[in-house]
Amino acid sequence: MLRALAIGLLLTLLLGAAVLVFGPASSTPPTAPVAPPIEPFQTPRRADAAHARSNRPLPPQHGPLRERVVELQALAEAGHGSAACRLVLELSVCRSSATRARLSGLIEGVAGRYDLGGHDEAVIGTIAAAREAEAANAEHCAGLVGIDEIDAVALLQRAALRGNTRLRVIAALTQPDGHLLRLPRGGSNVLPIDNWVSTMASQFYADHALQFLREGYLAHDPLALEGLILIHAPDSLQLPIGTDVAFRLPDPRRFAGYALLAERVYGGEMLGSQVRNLLQRVLERMEPAERRRLDGDVEREAARWLADRERPPALPEGTEADAVAVICP
Repeated sequence: MLRALAIGLLLTLLLGAAVLVFGPASSTPPTAPVAPPIEPFQTPRRADAAHARSNRPLPPQHGPLRERVVELQALAEAGHGSAACRLVLELSVCRSSATRARLSGLIEGVAGRYDLGGHDEAVIGTIAAAREAEAANAEHCAGLVGIDEIDAVALLQRAALRGNTRLRVIAALTQPDGHLLRLPRGGSNVLPIDNWVSTMASQFYADHALQFLREGYLAHDPLALEGLILIHAPDSLQLPIGTDVAFRLPDPRRFAGYALLAERVYGGEMLGSQVRNLLQRVLERMEPAERRRLDGDVEREAARWLADRERPPALPEGTEADAVAVICP
């Protein structure tokens, strides 16, 4: 009896960790209206003039990362912002892939030795998701060694201080392990659970993260909008183990405004079920007059975003290899 309980508890913990790594089943939240303007913190910086670049072109993105990692690192060390961004996110893909493989191997080992007690379908689905994700990045990460010695996040932060608005937003949302923090949207997130790196927020985040996200908001960058939704969330969201926003400023009205703006400009899929459910709870507590004011603010701000032809497009989910070119400036 005690052994059965212990096995059940172990499977529950492993499957819970798997949900955080591979994500729960995706669901499509309904659509809604949009968000309030924020005060002009400072003028948005659209131009690449301040974006420090080397004269050397970036290496092609196709093929295994091992073929270009040395060149990307050299360019990043020379202050090339796009190279630093690609280096951080491409290395993160391979670190996350290795984590998936370790966890799925652990689950598979338990499943092979013990009675699953009715958890067969969940375990099989988890292992299949891990194998599929690992296969998707197999070519990209093949033969890559020594990645833990590359401090790509520090190179990105240094480049961001002289970089353009998109690079600053990426630096503000990049976790200590190189994972790009996004809104939790179910199964498409790449959610690492590595413990080899400290998750303590650095002084860089304290000094620059909020400023960089506000600059991105004024440049109508959807990544910055995601960051502000996370920062102003008035209740907890289930985020990756070992990852978090650098700071929290709970504000129900701002959260609701930014979340409604995201839906209005980018569609209902932008938020994911967690944020959508929290938004509904916030809106239910609003007085009718306050909700009308919020909706008016949101519509005016949405008109500004939708009229901006230079506005960056909505981004792919997570930090998989094929999304890096779209995310990096």
